[in-house]
Amino acid sequence: MTILRNIRISVATASVLMAAATANAHATIKFCNKYKEPVYVAIAYQQTYSDGSSGYLSRGWLQVASGSCQEFDTSLHVPSFFYRGETNWFKVRGGQQRTVWENDDNKFLTTVAAFNYWDADKKENSNSSNQLVGFIKSLEASNGDISETVTFEADGIHDTQDMSVSGNDDSATNGGHSRSQ
Repeated sequence: MTILRNIRISVATASVLMAAATANAHATIKFCNKYKEPVYVAIAYQQTYSDGSSGYLSRGWLQVASGSCQEFDTSLHVPSFFYRGETNWFKVRGGQQRTVWENDDNKFLTTVAAFNYWDADKKENSNSSNQLVGFIKSLEASNGDISETVTFEADGIHDTQDMSVSGNDDSATNGGHSRSQ
């Protein structure tokens, strides 16, 4: 009887620990910067509104210092997202430049200061203080809850996406998405 009771207690304890671990697990969207300058990140993702309709929400800017990583928002639970990285203007031989990681196939609203735009993919929502600009699409999680790390590479051209979902690892390297201005 004692052995059976100990097994029941062990199974109950394991169940409680597994439930606690699941409750503490969360998706993360993290950006890392190997580039020589700070990178400012904006994201966009599909959002369902209270009336049942949906649209895209764009948000920015998260500053990621050179050589560091930052989580964008630990409360986000989305299957995929779009992102854009920009540097400030910096001095180079013969003038100034800034680097932008983007893809013109996916455009969402941004502005210079911190922002949150609802229906961010709608051109009619743009005005003199904001603009539709290119974003890069993330990988996609089949379980609807992406955990991804995007790294802006040192070459200023490439970015790398690494995703981990329940032991299912996937990665992609994007090339040619950035440009210097």
